[in-house]
Amino acid sequence: MDNSTRNDVDWRVLCEQASKEEDPERLIELVQRLNEALEERQRRRIEKQFYNAPDVVPGLCGERAVAGF
Repeated sequence: MDNSTRNDVDWRVLCEQASKEEDPERLIELVQRLNEALEERQRRRIEKQFYNAPDVVPGLCGERAVAGF
């Protein structure tokens, strides 16, 4: 299992644990861990989008100007 898949499973496991937790202190701890896991997941997705984005988007701001149309 790769790192992203493992982390995706981790947040789901944390959700499941939090939904069944009866101890308020433990619930707070689980929710904090869940927030951290989801923030990390979002950060990775944004980085992936940024690094996989094309350098030039055809038809936007420049393609016509550069071609002289």
